[in-house]
Amino acid sequence: MVQLNINLKSPHTGSKTLIESFAGWGANEQEAIQEAWQKFARASFHVLAEVFLEQHSDQVEWEEWGDTGNKWQVCLGPLLRLSFCADSLPDMLVGDLLDKLKNALLSNLTRECHWLRFYYMRKASSCLAMECLLDNDTWAEGEKLLTDWNWPDGFYSVRLFLVLLPRLNNR
Repeated sequence: MVQLNINLKSPHTGSKTLIESFAGWGANEQEAIQEAWQKFARASFHVLAEVFLEQHSDQVEWEEWGDTGNKWQVCLGPLLRLSFCADSLPDMLVGDLLDKLKNALLSNLTRECHWLRFYYMRKASSCLAMECLLDNDTWAEGEKLLTDWNWPDGFYSVRLFLVLLPRLNNR
C-alpha cells in the first residue's frame, strides 16, 4: 500500500498549500503506485489543471455558487466511484448531498480560494471510512452531513474534489 500526496502552491492558494492524497494498493509497490496515480488522474488532476494551469478539460464542471453577497466559481471534478463487489455500487446521484454541503459551506467561507474533498466508503450497511476536508483540514459540519446522509447499502466508495474561487459580485 502506498500514499500519493500532491502538494500545490499557487497565487490562488495564498499562504496555504493545497494537498491531495490518494491511496493505492497492489501485489507489489509498482502496482500500488500505478493505482494511486490512476485515481488521481480520474478524480483531481483535471480540476487542478483547469484551475491552476488553465488547461481546459471536459472532465470538469463549472458552477456558480452564491449566498448573500458572495459569489464563487466552483470547479467540480468527476465523482470517483469504486465498487468492490459486482452490482454493489449504486447508480446514485450525489447532487442533493452536494447541495447540502454547499449550503453549509457558503456561510463559512472567507473571500479566498478554497478546496473541498469528501470521501465515503461503505460495506453492507456500515461506514468503513469517511472524511470531509476543507482546505486540508477536517470540516466537522461536512462530516456530520456525510454521516447523516442516507447511503445505500453495498460495498463501494465515492470521492469528490472541488475548488472554489471567489468571484467579484459585479462580474
